[in-house]
Amino acid sequence: SILHKYEMGFIQNAINILSSVFIISYTLGVYSATEDHILIVTLPFVIFGILRFQYAVNKNEFKLSSEEMILSDKPFIINIILWGITFIFALNFHEMFG
Repeated sequence: SILHKYEMGFIQNAINILSSVFIISYTLGVYSATEDHILIVTLPFVIFGILRFQYAVNKNEFKLSSEEMILSDKPFIINIILWGITFIFALNFHEMFG
């Protein structure tokens, strides 16, 4: 794997920076998606998912692939399901009452 050529500190810093950029981008995207900004209710699930992924990466130390980590982590899977339910509910709520 090419990641073994980099120091762990560099990889961790890159993950932290990119996680922050993703959270900001997601926040701006869902905030501007509808006039009533209802999709912002999905933000806690995204933040939890990113933090859970970072935890899994640090715990795993690259023994499993990213896909294997995600598919074997029950809290991560539950979070994705709850995010999807919340997203669909928020869109339907927006269409019904927005």
